[in-house]
Amino acid sequence: MFAMLTHPRIRMFLMISALLGVALCIVHADGVFTPFDLLILSGQATASGGRVALWLALPIILAWALFPGLVILRYGNEIGLFASLGGGVAYLLVALAAARSGLMLQLPLIAPLIAALAAIIRVMGWGAAFLEREKERVNKLFGYFLDNEVLKYLLQHPDLINKTGNTKQLTILFADIRGFTAQSETLPPDVIIMMLREYFRQIIPVIRKHGGTVDKLMGDGIMAFFGDPIPQPDHACRAALTALEMQATMQRVAKDWERHGINDVGIGIGLNSDNVVVGNIGSDEFCDYTVLGRGVNLASRLESKCPAGQIHVSAAVYQALSTQFVFEPLGEFAYKNIQGKVPVYRLISKK
Repeated sequence: MFAMLTHPRIRMFLMISALLGVALCIVHADGVFTPFDLLILSGQATASGGRVALWLALPIILAWALFPGLVILRYGNEIGLFASLGGGVAYLLVALAAARSGLMLQLPLIAPLIAALAAIIRVMGWGAAFLEREKERVNKLFGYFLDNEVLKYLLQHPDLINKTGNTKQLTILFADIRGFTAQSETLPPDVIIMMLREYFRQIIPVIRKHGGTVDKLMGDGIMAFFGDPIPQPDHACRAALTALEMQATMQRVAKDWERHGINDVGIGIGLNSDNVVVGNIGSDEFCDYTVLGRGVNLASRLESKCPAGQIHVSAAVYQALSTQFVFEPLGEFAYKNIQGKVPVYRLISKK
């Protein structure tokens, strides 16, 4: 709910609350609420001798026009309503004490009550609409690409999503099918689509199972990242486990494809951990929650030279997981648009 405090429409809420407070002050000054105030105060103050000065009534009424709504926006419905109720009871006790004092001060009661109720109704209605829009936004961004439990968590904590983009250390995964394009040229288009759908139907759940975010599908390739939108300190380990399970899954898919005449296919996978920019990229009409940076490019390059059935990882992944997984050093390689030679390791299995 704290995100609402920075929402542009909060200005409209404050403006309307202030105008409502001023209007109630004017009505209060005309004595419209006086009989009702006296009824609540049990006749302890008289209409002629106890009415509080307008300069004091104005800030009281304005405070009640703003306080409940701001508390609900800041702390949520339950805490906000409890705090408003508690504040209301405390104010009533103060009003009763003022009425019984020698000054016989008649603090405004009905005007602050109307202001508070109006603020609560308005802000709760706006808050519900705000949350629905947040849920729609989260579903639009992640509904297909995240595990259901992760999606539920994001719906409850939409503030975790990087709306403007920031830098985080993540692990990026690229995978592409080797040998499929050339062999599929003789197949009918509907068969190719059917085969790829079956492939992604089995591969995407593997990524989601380990908490990965599927970034995009590129023909028969797939890109995913680990560690965002929900923070995962073990993102490199999750990515490695995903890659190993993807290879095992692909073996089953490849056997099924043999009946269509597609033989000796497999996937090459590249993994890299690095600081990358993550957030919404695009326009209001179309945006993509994605990652950018040198670390993403390196993961893509590792995958591009990885043979079928293998997993190539960077030195960053190797250093993070060398005690948990079995690796084979492959040497240093030069990649397009990557400065210097890059140490590459082959991920074999988990220890």
